[in-house]
Amino acid sequence: MAGILSGLWTVTLVDTFAQDSSMLTELDDALIPPVADYWRLIESGDSSSSELVQRTILGVAVIAVVVFLFLGPLAIGLAVLNGWWWSPSRSSKIVRRCAPVNRVVRAVSQCADARRASWKNRPKELRALARRIELAEGAIMAFHRSSGHVPWRSHRRHVLVRHEGLVVAQLRHVESRIDSEGVQAIADVARLLMKIADRMAVGKAGALLDPEDIAPDLEPARDREPLRLAIAAVAIAAIAVGVSLLPLPDGAHVYVIGGCAVVGLVLVYGRRARNLLDLIATVRGA
Repeated sequence: MAGILSGLWTVTLVDTFAQDSSMLTELDDALIPPVADYWRLIESGDSSSSELVQRTILGVAVIAVVVFLFLGPLAIGLAVLNGWWWSPSRSSKIVRRCAPVNRVVRAVSQCADARRASWKNRPKELRALARRIELAEGAIMAFHRSSGHVPWRSHRRHVLVRHEGLVVAQLRHVESRIDSEGVQAIADVARLLMKIADRMAVGKAGALLDPEDIAPDLEPARDREPLRLAIAAVAIAAIAVGVSLLPLPDGAHVYVIGGCAVVGLVLVYGRRARNLLDLIATVRGA
């Protein structure tokens, strides 16, 4: 989600500059003269060390103000939406901690729906179950981040990431039995998910499953969500830059960029793109 919003923020900045070139001129007037004067002072050698220090402080201050004005709103918005520890909203932090449990519990509920489904509706319910399990896997793989228990650079993160990968691998192993054992295997999937949800609720990030619950020959699953987010953000930013250079009528850039961004999200996320688009629409007040 952070990568998506970063890309959308880049779209807004690029489109704003494309529509109003005077903003770029004002930005150049604010940044280029102090930097040029600073280098001239260094090359000439006529200035005192105190004057160089003052020029340096002034240049750094100007750049810091520009960066804060552009990235400050984005950083605060991302903190609130993702419930990061420095978010000014306490409720967003609570939502972030409860969201993983909610995803796993909803997968358990879908297990019940799939098991009770009639022969006619069972394929539809099984497809829905597969999507719910996929969402639950994402919550499991990111639990070391969303739980808020582990510092960013802690040595514990590597151990937790490996454990989460093993839990997801075991969940996929049990889910695959549905193809050979039918709906009878759904009960085992539900029991596994309920155990994971219970451990999540009490914050046992390193013991989502017991060692005896995990098959010994499994390899940890890989978390590809950060890579997908990075690809989506870079793609949206590249689209924004490319479209802004096209000779389109006034106001058309926004719609073209938006349409291309939606196509990019669908290519990267598939069916999950709809959930992201619904969330973005909610954020924008649509």
